Amino acid sequence: RLQSGSPPAKAFPKPWWAKKRAQLLEIGAQRDATYVYDRESIEQAITALRSLEAVDAVFYAMKANSNPEILKLVHDRGLNLECVSPGEVARVLEVLPGIDRRRILFTPNFAPRTEYQQALEQGVWVTLDNLFPLKQWAKTFKGREIFVRIDTGQGRGHHEHVRTAGVHSKFGVPLFEIDELVDAVKKAGARVVGVHAHTGSGVLAPDAWLDTGKQLLKLFEQLPDVRYVDVPQIVRE
Repeated sequence: RLQSGSPPAKAFPKPWWAKKRAQLLEIGAQRDATYVYDRESIEQAITALRSLEAVDAVFYAMKANSNPEILKLVHDRGLNLECVSPGEVARVLEVLPGIDRRRILFTPNFAPRTEYQQALEQGVWVTLDNLFPLKQWAKTFKGREIFVRIDTGQGRGHHEHVRTAGVHSKFGVPLFEIDELVDAVKKAGARVVGVHAHTGSGVLAPDAWLDTGKQLLKLFEQLPDVRYVDVPQIVRE
């Protein structure tokens, strides 16, 4: 109940499926079950993301939806592709065989050596999320440019199960291991050109991104080859 003097409730825009009710009912009458994706909504989201002046490049996390038409659409509209498995990389190359490999970012978690080797041979960007690969498989990364996932020490998000940083997180190199990271990179003969930090999902506070960015910028002195800062976010309608 609104009290006297309270601002009016915010009116949310009508969702795409409500605006296209008649078309959806027509499709439903022809099939027992089907998946429907709205191209107009996807294009609007892409336009909104690409309008962000502070963002140089946008990567679509294809684990959200690997439908070939959606992959072609996001690629043709200038978005890059983020993959978490060799299967996803293979899917992108199958659907978009002519894609510039540097438009693909491979961000696995605790992957075996063969997966890193395969991704490097394919020429896609590769992200490491812990020190083990650099220490144990140093020769694999010799002369390579890599991304490293950093655990900034603070998880964010609307629920504890979507917070992917902090003391209970298994993802990323914690800040107290940066000296070890620098040493391992040097011994392996690799170059860290990108730092990646995903603190959680459903983060809507702008200050959260500012804080994360500032923490990553502090690493530049120890990682002088960095030229990319990757700060993922889950975007929903």
